[in-house]
Amino acid sequence: MEIRLQKILSQKGLCSRREAERLIIDGRVKVDGQPAHLGQKVDPALHDIVVNGRSIRTLNQPRTIIAINKPVGFTCSNEDVHAEKLIFELLPREYRGLKLFVAGRLDRDSSGLVIVTNDGDLAHRLTHPSNQIQKRYHVKFAPALSGSEFPWFLEGQKDEGELLRFERIIPPPKKTGPFFELDVILNHGKKREIRRLFALSGREVGTLQRISIGGFRVSGIPTGAYKKLSAQDVQSLLAESDSIR
Repeated sequence: MEIRLQKILSQKGLCSRREAERLIIDGRVKVDGQPAHLGQKVDPALHDIVVNGRSIRTLNQPRTIIAINKPVGFTCSNEDVHAEKLIFELLPREYRGLKLFVAGRLDRDSSGLVIVTNDGDLAHRLTHPSNQIQKRYHVKFAPALSGSEFPWFLEGQKDEGELLRFERIIPPPKKTGPFFELDVILNHGKKREIRRLFALSGREVGTLQRISIGGFRVSGIPTGAYKKLSAQDVQSLLAESDSIR
């Protein structure tokens, strides 16, 4: 049966569908010796698919899904010559040989829940805005924010051609030292969206932590540690988060 090439690559655990599209565009994927094109449909049983010079027929990895409580200072990437520390360095050696990738990044200065996996379909479900998987973040910021300003964040603001907005704000803000605190929920994830939106409002973000994805919370995982997820945990990732208060 013919399937879109980017879906085949994600099912093999090579990368997410979005990353597969980039590989195809960059000319790093070949089908029967010819450069692949975006949107191409292929039957993996009949055609030889090669990625970065390696046939995917040689790949046979167990499905692996891991939650990491990322500390500040780690970059969510497999390789980055400019990064001091990569998130995969937090995993033991037994996982180093697997083709794991990040399903929803956090910037270097943020902490909290990050999912790494070789399941491209799961990564797509967690990250694509159409699936409405809610991510909850705890933000410390200054100066103070009043409830009357919430609609400004919920309606959204344009920045660099993108509409930035929060799905929900969970009040009331409370003060801890020089910063105020509250939780915000997104069901999408543009680059540094929370920090950019607070900056547009004239506020500085002190710390930013992702505390849950769907119904799965990071609270049971110590900072810098990881947990290999069970089938029940994965169901929680894909569940509604309304029960989390």
